[in-house]
Amino acid sequence: MNSQMFVDILEGDLLTQAEIFHQNEWRLVMDNDPKYTSKLVKTYLVQNIPNHLPWPCQSPDINPIENVFSWVKRELIKLALRTISELRKMLEILWERITP
Repeated sequence: MNSQMFVDILEGDLLTQAEIFHQNEWRLVMDNDPKYTSKLVKTYLVQNIPNHLPWPCQSPDINPIENVFSWVKRELIKLALRTISELRKMLEILWERITP
């Protein structure tokens, strides 16, 4: 992916879906990968998404979803799943247990 592709994604479905489902209650959080910090992207963000939040590059330890993945992994290890079908079903069950 390059900077232009990233802007295209933002202009496409991402902004539309965010506005439909979250109105003004959403924030774009992204790391400081070079493709996200180019002049093109910075200009686009200032004009279209002024409330975006910077995130340190490659920082899984402060990414909230990593805690979820860790919890799911611990729960799956406790089980004796034998098939992909069982795994998928248990993933769905665990995912439904997560509260916002």
